[in-house]
Amino acid sequence: MEKYIEQHRIGCYRSDSHWEMRPESFLDMAQQIAVKGAQLLSFNDEALKALGCVWVLARMQVIFEKPVPFDKLVTLKTWHKGQCGPYFLRDYSLEQDGEEVVRSTSSWIVMNMESRRISRDEAVMKLLEVSAQSPDHAIETPCPKVM
Repeated sequence: MEKYIEQHRIGCYRSDSHWEMRPESFLDMAQQIAVKGAQLLSFNDEALKALGCVWVLARMQVIFEKPVPFDKLVTLKTWHKGQCGPYFLRDYSLEQDGEEVVRSTSSWIVMNMESRRISRDEAVMKLLEVSAQSPDHAIETPCPKVM
């Protein structure tokens, strides 16, 4: 499977007073593209909802290699990296003019909406048996535990 890719223009509402992309703007774009990327796979929101579950973002690590200026056209990529313990890993890469300017990795859990606990239901686990979309790493190690 291929990475999911979108292009975005960094608008003024995503910029700070220095006309550079705000960190929270990247986080918003990353969360949105994660949803869209998962929609193409078997474990999309609708499939999980049918089993009484939902995706929950547990951890995220972002490295800004350089500032992203206002009004630049950027390419945002995401891909599923597989499972690590209870976490499902998804990476992101933001490129500007062919150069990677932001790298990110995230760890997600599947939560049962009724019990509010991590779901280990057999039907959910079967749904999640999907190999990684790409062997690439934006950040090689999974997100560290927040201390």
